Amino acid sequence: MRLARVGLALGVALFIAAPAMAKQATSAQAGELVRLLGMDKAGVLTANAMLSQNPAMAALPQTQRTCMGGVISSNFNTVTARHLVTQLGDQGSEHISAWKTFSATPAGNDFIASFASQAEAMLPGGSGKPREPDPKFKAEHEAFAATPAFTTLISALGPQLQPPEQDQAQMLQQMQQRCGFKLPGQPAA
Repeated sequence: MRLARVGLALGVALFIAAPAMAKQATSAQAGELVRLLGMDKAGVLTANAMLSQNPAMAALPQTQRTCMGGVISSNFNTVTARHLVTQLGDQGSEHISAWKTFSATPAGNDFIASFASQAEAMLPGGSGKPREPDPKFKAEHEAFAATPAFTTLISALGPQLQPPEQDQAQMLQQMQQRCGFKLPGQPAA
């Protein structure tokens, strides 16, 4: 009888504490996940595409384009991390921890390398052909793909990531201040 009461008390305590244990990811944790999954390369590729597709930017000196590429990439990664904090929800910290733990295994390392390669291949200026996962890790890959950490991240990556106007204005200001860039018809910062 006493054991049943202890079990019941533990069950109630876990039920009450479970929501408190769930924790939204921090921006730093989300930034780690961005780097872990190679999504930071998306910032570089996005910057390169923006700079080469805009005639005014493509005509700038290489040092200025390099500076602007760094600003664009950094801002892209910051916006991506902030988006992940929101989209991963109240268990974001736990999901990121699961990704980090899985990445420390041979199967996880292979999975993440393939994941990053596939993501990069879809971007303008990406590597083209994605790296296929090693079939010897198929069972581990499938098991991880069924976890909330994986499914929540995939859902989080689904919505089109569009930086808010405030972030775009801040990025332009940084390009003006750090790189000496100005839009045509606009005074220098």
